[in-house]
Amino acid sequence: MKSSFDDESLIDEQDCTIQINVNGEIYQKGTIIHADYVFDSDYKLESIEDHAKEMFSNGHLKAVPKAKKDENGQDVVEYGSHLRGILEELEKAHIYIHKLNETIKQQQQVIANLSERVSDLEK
Repeated sequence: MKSSFDDESLIDEQDCTIQINVNGEIYQKGTIIHADYVFDSDYKLESIEDHAKEMFSNGHLKAVPKAKKDENGQDVVEYGSHLRGILEELEKAHIYIHKLNETIKQQQQVIANLSERVSDLEK
């Protein structure tokens, strides 16, 4: 038995299947989706090495919920926590990129100073 809210949204009441076609914005309340807490001073950001070790040993990013399947082998996703995990990992990646960029700039300065010293010695 199918119920229709309009021509674009159908609910199959027997299987609890929902098909939604949206032309516009979707709003969700009640789930924390943002991961701005990674920028808080008390947030414990693991090292790049620890992050990579855990990522490769577990086969997925730490903050993104592990893949789940239902009894029929279909993927089951809770989108709020999945999206928050993706955003957390993205924001952490940008922190790592910033730190790596700072390290690269320092190393470039050291290389420039050493190159100058070598040039002075060769004179």
